[in-house]
Amino acid sequence: MRVNEAPLTEESVGSALRTRRFGSVVYVLGRIDSTNAFAKTLAGRSAPDGTLVVADHQTAGRGRWGRSWASAPGLGLQFSVLLRPVSGRLDTHRLTLTAATSVAQAVGRLGLQSRLRWPNDVTVNSKKIAGVIVETQRNRRGAAFAVIGVGLNVNQRPSDFPQALAGKAGSIRQALGRKTDRPALLADLLLQLERDVHRLETEGPDFALGRWIRRNALLGKPVVLLTAAGEARGVVRGFHSDGALILAGEDGRLRRFSDAEVTEVSDAAGH
Repeated sequence: MRVNEAPLTEESVGSALRTRRFGSVVYVLGRIDSTNAFAKTLAGRSAPDGTLVVADHQTAGRGRWGRSWASAPGLGLQFSVLLRPVSGRLDTHRLTLTAATSVAQAVGRLGLQSRLRWPNDVTVNSKKIAGVIVETQRNRRGAAFAVIGVGLNVNQRPSDFPQALAGKAGSIRQALGRKTDRPALLADLLLQLERDVHRLETEGPDFALGRWIRRNALLGKPVVLLTAAGEARGVVRGFHSDGALILAGEDGRLRRFSDAEVTEVSDAAGH
C-alpha cells in the first residue's frame, strides 16, 4: 500500500473514516496548540457528540500532570473526540483505560506487540509511542461532556524527538522499519475506539479493566511512582476494580494509587 505522506486534510481524513458516531463533525487543523483545548471550546459552543478534532501539528499538547507532548509536524497523529454521554455519566479513569487499550489494539493490527503502562501510556519495545488524556466537565447530573485526547507517534525517526526523550520515546516507523499511512491508521483507531466506548457505556466498568489488564506491562514489576506527595517505590501487585494501581511498598504494606505516574520500571521480577 502506498503511504500518503501529504499533510492531513478534512478530505483525506473524512474519506478514510468508517465510524458512525466519532467524526460526526470533523475539524482538521494544520497547526494548533492543543486539540483537547479546541474540543473543549467547541463543546462550550454546543458541538455535538462525536465531534473530532485532528491536528497535523500540535504545539502545546498536554499529557497527565501538565507535561507536554512532543509533536513534530506531519509525522504523528494528534486528535481529540468529544463525548456527550446519554446517561450523563462517564468515569474518567475507566475511559482512559478503555482509550489506551483501543490504541494498543490498533497498533497491534500493524504487526507490533504493544503493551500498556498504567494508566494511559502505550509502549512498543519498552518505548512510549502513545499517550491518552481524558478531561471531563461535570454538572450536577455527572459529566456534561468528556474529551478523549490521543497522541500517537507514527512516522518519527529518532532524530525527530527532543534529546530529553532519547531512548524513552519510540514510533511505529522505528518499530516496523517503514512508514505508515496516517489517515488509514486514524480511521482504524477511531473505529476501534468507537466500538470500545460503546461497550464501556453499555456493559459497564468491568469491560475497561479486564481488557487493560491483559495488555499491562507492570504486574509483578518493581516501579517508581510519582505522586502529589512525592515518590513511592514498590512492586505492582494488581489493579483495583476502579482501575487504581495496588503497590506493595518497601515496607510490605499494600497501598492503592488512583492519581500517580509511573516514572521508572524495572524488568526484574518483584518478590
